[in-house]
Amino acid sequence: MKFAISSRASRCTLITALSVLIAGSAAIAAEFSAEVTRTMGGQKQVQKIYCKGNSERREIPSPQGAQIVIANKDKKTMWVVFPAKKEYLDVPFQNYHDLQSMFPKLAAKNPDPNVTIKQAGTETIKGQLCDKYVVKGTSKGKDGQSRQVDMKVWVSKKLKIDMKIEQAIPNGKALFEVVNLKEQRLPNSLFEVPGGFKRIAMQDPGKGGMALPMPKK
Repeated sequence: MKFAISSRASRCTLITALSVLIAGSAAIAAEFSAEVTRTMGGQKQVQKIYCKGNSERREIPSPQGAQIVIANKDKKTMWVVFPAKKEYLDVPFQNYHDLQSMFPKLAAKNPDPNVTIKQAGTETIKGQLCDKYVVKGTSKGKDGQSRQVDMKVWVSKKLKIDMKIEQAIPNGKALFEVVNLKEQRLPNSLFEVPGGFKRIAMQDPGKGGMALPMPKK
């Protein structure tokens, strides 16, 4: 099923909030904040992330204004918050890609025979001891086109998150890095919708809303 967002918030705004790189399912038994930088094609985006057990928060910049994604994996809840408008949106939890790295599981049981995922020792990234993975091969996209895959990934042994990803792309390289990582106590209020914010209703596309793609984990 596809969902839609009412006209008070744009489709591209919500897609930006949901466009997260890291995927997984298990809980991260840690409490920390950090910044995530993504650099590609000469453009750089910086997000802020917060994790407290099974609660996660991402602060994502966009041309439409800052957005906040809050998820709780125990309660299976997810909200996209629009601070400038003092509004928030309930989003189906199956849209959520959490902070747990997927690469250790893929290395143990790789579903794509055309791609190899091998562990290549350990390195320390930003003070975190990491397992390094090398990913190479050819993979088909949703459009049926085959693409070369050439990646290096560093996964924190302690926090179980991707600390750094280098990916070869046409005419360059894409770089993902976790920086300014701080293991610290975080207030519960970070993982709640602020009081006084108005809920935006999800609508069926057939009732005049805009179609929202449902990305898979």
